[in-house]
Amino acid sequence: AMQVQTLQPDAYCAPPTNLDLLKAFFSHSEGQISCDTGPMHLSIATGKPTCQIFVSTESTRYGYSFAPHLILDAHNGFDKCHLGQLDNWLNSII
Repeated sequence: AMQVQTLQPDAYCAPPTNLDLLKAFFSHSEGQISCDTGPMHLSIATGKPTCQIFVSTESTRYGYSFAPHLILDAHNGFDKCHLGQLDNWLNSII
């Protein structure tokens, strides 16, 4: 998350919080970038665009491949190709 944040100056990381506050945070944002964790599913549930970065689980099983969401498979690291896809996705939701 910190690496992605340095690449996108308008992005910031959510502070430590509980699920109710995290849901409220997600509901009032334009979109989220999340790795393959529980908050990713909460973000999807809010109906907001979500970029899902998969580093340990299978995107075909746990990902949401329909618009306006984006799946990035980063099992082998996050590279310039991923950054280009992320940039295009961000421009499409803002």
